[in-house]
Amino acid sequence: MAKRWYIVHAYTNFERKVADAIKERA
Repeated sequence: MAKRWYIVHAYTNFERKVADAIKERA
C-alpha cells in the first residue's frame, strides 16, 4: 500500500512539473 501511495505522489509531482514547463513555454 505504501508503494502505491509513493507512485501516486510521484505521478502528481511529475504532472505538476510538466504543467509548469508548459506554462514557461507558453
